[in-house]
Amino acid sequence: LACFWTCIVKMCMAPNLTIAVVWSITMGMFTHLVGTCIQHDGNHGSFSTNRYLNTIAGWTMDMLGASALTWQIQHTLGHHPYTNLLDVHEDEVRASIGTDKKTDTPMDTKD
Repeated sequence: LACFWTCIVKMCMAPNLTIAVVWSITMGMFTHLVGTCIQHDGNHGSFSTNRYLNTIAGWTMDMLGASALTWQIQHTLGHHPYTNLLDVHEDEVRASIGTDKKTDTPMDTKD
């Protein structure tokens, strides 16, 4: 997180556009690390054994410009019910919600 915030400060205080772009790209890399490591583990409750520290780690997503709440809803309800189910694809399930049609998956096709 310190690297992320350092990049923001350096980018804003850069003497010219070229250096600001370099700091912006560097900040993007740290943003990716925060989003895929700290926030993801925090929202899963695996960043720490302390529940409140996990909540704070999950909130880093809000710092990046997204919402930890919407991530938890989508990730928990939209992704995890179908993890490791080879014949269920979450995109097809989401597309068919509210309809009576059965989704076709590769497992439904016969050779």
